[in-house]
Amino acid sequence: MRIKFNLDKIMKENGISLNWLAQNSELDINTIRKIKNSSHQNPRLESLLLLAEALDCSIHDLVDDAYWKVYYDITLERFQHDAVFKKKQFFSMENLSLLETLFSKIGMVTEMTPSCNLKTVYIRNKRNIHAPIYFDITLRINSLFLEVIDLYIYVDTEVVEERNIKDLVIQSIEIYANRNNIDQIIFYNINGKDSNQFEHFCEVSLSKTTYQSEPEFEMKILKDSGFTLHKSPFFPLIGDTWSKLMINVD
Repeated sequence: MRIKFNLDKIMKENGISLNWLAQNSELDINTIRKIKNSSHQNPRLESLLLLAEALDCSIHDLVDDAYWKVYYDITLERFQHDAVFKKKQFFSMENLSLLETLFSKIGMVTEMTPSCNLKTVYIRNKRNIHAPIYFDITLRINSLFLEVIDLYIYVDTEVVEERNIKDLVIQSIEIYANRNNIDQIIFYNINGKDSNQFEHFCEVSLSKTTYQSEPEFEMKILKDSGFTLHKSPFFPLIGDTWSKLMINVD
C-alpha cells in the first residue's frame, strides 16, 4: 500500500507555492515536490514536522488517515535495530492510544506527533478546539528512562481547577511509565517561576479565553508524589530536575 500525502491539497487550498514552502520550511524543493506528489514513500519525520510548522498544521494533516499507520510501520522498520527498540517500541500506535485515552479522561483533547526516530512524542492541543486546558508536553525515551522535557499546562480557572489538572497529568504519565515497565521518570524545566497567563482567540467559537499557570504547583505535586529534586550547579542554563524510580507491578 502506497502512502498518500495531503500536501498538494493543502498547498492548493492555501495558495502556497513550492518556492514559498521551501523558503519557510528550509527543506530542499525537490524533497517537497516528491512529498507533494506522494512519490517520496519514506520521508523523515523531521521533514514532515518542518512542513507542518511552516503550514501551521499537524503531521496528521499531511498524511492521509488511512495511511498513517503504514507510514508509522515503515518508519519503525527503519530503526528496528536501534538499541532503544530492541526491547519494545515505547511510542507504538498502542502506546500513543494509551496516552490519548489517559489524557482524554482528564478532558484534554490531544494531538500527538512522534518524532526523532520515534523516541520522542509531542503532545499538544488538538487544533481549532475550544477547551479549558491548553498544554504542550514533550516526552522522550532515553534507554529505560522516560524524560518529560516540557510540561506546559495552562487552564481556564473559571472552568477547571489548575492543581487538580496538573496532578492528574503527572499521574497519567506515571501510569504510562508503569504500563511500559519504565525504570525511572525525569522531569526537566520545572523551576517554579512566577505565574503567567495569555489570551487565546478561538476562530471556531469566536471567543477569547484567558489561560493561566502557576508553576509552583508542579513542584508541590512532584514532591508530594515522591519525586526527588536535584539542584543543578549550572542553573538556569541546565535547570533543576525531578526524578523518581518506578516500582513496576506486572
